[in-house]
Amino acid sequence: MKHLLTAAAPAGDLNSITNTIAQAVTYVQVIGAGIIVLMLAIAGYHFFAGGQQGFELGKKKVIGILIGAALLFCATALGAVIKSMYGYTG
Repeated sequence: MKHLLTAAAPAGDLNSITNTIAQAVTYVQVIGAGIIVLMLAIAGYHFFAGGQQGFELGKKKVIGILIGAALLFCATALGAVIKSMYGYTG
């Protein structure tokens, strides 16, 4: 497995910086996927074993988890949109 931060690039090397950021985002997404699964399991437990209050608590947690997952996994696409807005083609 590659190291998260590779050797320092010369000053002004924008391609190297963007590659490092993309690599970091990929690692964060992999770790986030595991956390999402764990949190969904916890929310499911509240949903089924907590009675009426647990149902409400589980529903709120699932909504928050889904919003967070959407933000996490759309980060790459959002970065591409921002790059295209400023005309970066690298």
